[in-house]
Amino acid sequence: MSIAERIRKCAEIAGSGDELARKADIPRRTLETYLSGEADPKAARIAAICQATGVNGHWLLTGAGSEMFDEAVTHGAQGDINLFAESMEVIDLYLEKSRKTMSPANKRKAVEALYKLSIEKNRIDPAVIEIITRLAA
Repeated sequence: MSIAERIRKCAEIAGSGDELARKADIPRRTLETYLSGEADPKAARIAAICQATGVNGHWLLTGAGSEMFDEAVTHGAQGDINLFAESMEVIDLYLEKSRKTMSPANKRKAVEALYKLSIEKNRIDPAVIEIITRLAA
């Protein structure tokens, strides 16, 4: 299942694409590009969709696991979502600064790896960022 398909499921949860756009404070046209697969959302938008729907950020980005909803997220704990969003932002910033590009699939893998390596410490280790992005770029 693609990220576009997972975002469509989030729109269903919200009631409609218009409702998801409103709840997540995303311009409707921007959301349409995510729903059609024209673009992948950046970290802040992933976090907003997760917060608006209670969906697990790891599932939304990667489709990994069977847990669409994370019990901690549905009970208001934002630590996981914030760490996941931070992982995405760090990868985006590294790519921007280094002027490198990465395929969407490799970017997802890099974000997932950074997130998994950071979850135990609940922080991102700067030494890991460059290693992961070099391998994925």
